[in-house]
Amino acid sequence: MKDRLGILFSGLCVVHCVLFSLFLWGGVGSIGFIAVSEELIHPMLLLLVFIIGLLSFPSAYNKHKQKGPILLGIFGTTGLFVGLFIPILFEILLTTLSGTVLITAHLWNFRLNR
Repeated sequence: MKDRLGILFSGLCVVHCVLFSLFLWGGVGSIGFIAVSEELIHPMLLLLVFIIGLLSFPSAYNKHKQKGPILLGIFGTTGLFVGLFIPILFEILLTTLSGTVLITAHLWNFRLNR
């Protein structure tokens, strides 16, 4: 269940970044939307992804003893965190990549737990 939530919220990060870039470069983006996205949505999704990762990866590691998923999870979460502090173009690229890495980590973790 925790990995499924991790996949969901990591996927929401990716969808948010893709939609954000389409709105921004499609001319639909407004200053208000960008401000809300940068100040609220990104940090909120990051917090959810971080908490779910803390609940999911260590407990699963205790069962399957594979370091790969937890290391990939740390890598992906770190990328999302760094994305808060870099210019917008790089943020979109890094956050999309990091969300995809987190989805992969949770899928791997889920499969090892079966």
